[in-house]
Amino acid sequence: CARKKLGKPYKHGCFGSDRFDCVGFTYWCYKQVGVKLKASTSKQAEDTRFMSVSYDELAPGDLVYFHTDDDSDVSHAALYLGDGEIIHASQTAGKVIISEMVSSSSDYYKRNFHCARRVFP
Repeated sequence: CARKKLGKPYKHGCFGSDRFDCVGFTYWCYKQVGVKLKASTSKQAEDTRFMSVSYDELAPGDLVYFHTDDDSDVSHAALYLGDGEIIHASQTAGKVIISEMVSSSSDYYKRNFHCARRVFP
């Protein structure tokens, strides 16, 4: 269901179904499969109902959380697709996009990886 939302606009505070912010996107996607996530990025990242996984253990469907270069607090949420890709509502791009965690031009997402949670072990 996440891929079907590619290109949908980013809108701060929106939880779908046609506009999303980052946490609204992860919330909406998991709601489609009957899982209710917390409604804030930091609360999702800290949700001990779900197993914590390291960067090297990421699997498709994992929730991934990031901080910025300037701040260690979690500030962005995404879904891991596999093969080093995430799908997320990007404020910078203004829409739901797929990004590489490490690309030839940037390692921003790998460098700012905060944590990950596995909903379905």
